[in-house]
Amino acid sequence: MGTKTGNPKGRPPRFTPSMIQVVEEMTAEGKTIDEIAAHFNVDRVTIFRWAKKYDDFGKALKSGRDMQVERVVESLFRRATGYEYEEIEQHGETISGKNGQDLRKVTRFKKTKKHVPADLGSAAFLLKNLQPERFRDKHDIEHSGNMNLTYDFLAVKEQLIEERDDDISTDSETEGSG
Repeated sequence: MGTKTGNPKGRPPRFTPSMIQVVEEMTAEGKTIDEIAAHFNVDRVTIFRWAKKYDDFGKALKSGRDMQVERVVESLFRRATGYEYEEIEQHGETISGKNGQDLRKVTRFKKTKKHVPADLGSAAFLLKNLQPERFRDKHDIEHSGNMNLTYDFLAVKEQLIEERDDDISTDSETEGSG
């Protein structure tokens, strides 16, 4: 028998409209259905039931997931095309006086501009999914018209024998003159 992750007392809490905003935020943050259920102290089945029963709740679940997907697409695009960012390094120094006492601590910040080059694997993945008809690996090519694939094997055989005989006679003439 499976274990329940929710309200151990039985009946789940009643749905309230205030849960809609919370569920949208939680899904946008990347929380799973199990985490959302635990937050509301219900079983995951109850979350699905509420999503079916209350349109706004179901839309909030979907909206949060859509936000997650958009963030991933944006990140993939940045990775596929390359990007720059600023890195800030913090360095701390303690300045001491003549008698060895620490007078003050100085913190210095160093800003460095970093460049991440485009990633071809990410670019290929993005293009194959955004425009599969242009960028997929397999292309279907259709041929229209008539193709005649008859071949005169006897004529080819005679031609090969003739070329062989010419080569043999050329070799024997070369050997005889040497």
